[in-house]
Amino acid sequence: MELERSEKAYYIPHLAVIRREASTTKLRVVYDVSAKTGKGGISLNDCLHKGPSLNPLLFDILLRFREKRVALIGGIEKAFLNIEVDKGDRDFLRLLWLEDVHDPSSRISVYRFCRVVFGLNASPFLLNATLRHHISQFKDEDPEFVRKMIEGFYVDDLVTGEGNTNEAFALLEKSKNRLASGGFKLRKWMTNDKALRDLIDEAETKLTAAESVTNEEETYAKFTLGSEANKSRPKVLGLPHFSFEKVVQRALEIRPTKRILLSLLAGMFDPLGSISPMIVCMKMLFQDLCRDNVGWDDELKGNTEKKWNDWVRRIVQNWGDFDK
Repeated sequence: MELERSEKAYYIPHLAVIRREASTTKLRVVYDVSAKTGKGGISLNDCLHKGPSLNPLLFDILLRFREKRVALIGGIEKAFLNIEVDKGDRDFLRLLWLEDVHDPSSRISVYRFCRVVFGLNASPFLLNATLRHHISQFKDEDPEFVRKMIEGFYVDDLVTGEGNTNEAFALLEKSKNRLASGGFKLRKWMTNDKALRDLIDEAETKLTAAESVTNEEETYAKFTLGSEANKSRPKVLGLPHFSFEKVVQRALEIRPTKRILLSLLAGMFDPLGSISPMIVCMKMLFQDLCRDNVGWDDELKGNTEKKWNDWVRRIVQNWGDFDK
């Protein structure tokens, strides 16, 4: 096989990731741009300038979000693929593709990405910079809209809201139409307001079966922040309002050890500090175990076991406050 010659080129390794729990897209091709050749090798990401983070702070987004009576959440469909890569850079986004996977002697084709690749460390910056450039075109006619969009976007997820149903629907239509003029399709709208949901259902064109398969892909923000598949509870940026339910269920089922305590702590993500008192108590207990040189898999005994049982009892008693 004779490859197209290029002075400089990079071939992206890729592999198939099978998600049996997914309702539609069971197989996804993942491009490993962080793969290195050998122990001292470098990856494509090692050679790229990541660019500054243009995302608002997660704390700020969630705090502004909670201020609004009517919540409004949406995501950009295939956001990175809407941004074209300069022709001079495409040889660094090459990949080899077997034309017939069932034939060991099948011809291998060489392709190049023409669009920004999911997984490049510079991809979030390129997307955010492009979005800001497009949205800023409306700053003279509608500066309030521009502010809400820049403050509400976390990579490809929009998290915003308004004071009432009509204002929220107007913002939805405005953001959808104005971003569409730049090639970005906002979809998968969610809200806590039934009247707004009804308006969205009336306005949105019903997806065909083929389109629903295409649109199943999760956004970059949900992917990086840890979304969970096949869960009916609405999430903000891929996260439930409080990611505490699994922790409580697991705490009731396991026999605690130092290793399990650390695992539970790692599973609590609370950017707004809403459950900080519970997390601090767990961290203090973990410090006690470290100070007493307790083994990673030793069961808790004596005073530490009592502290654990007290902690479990308190979170169970207060569970109703967290699950709202």
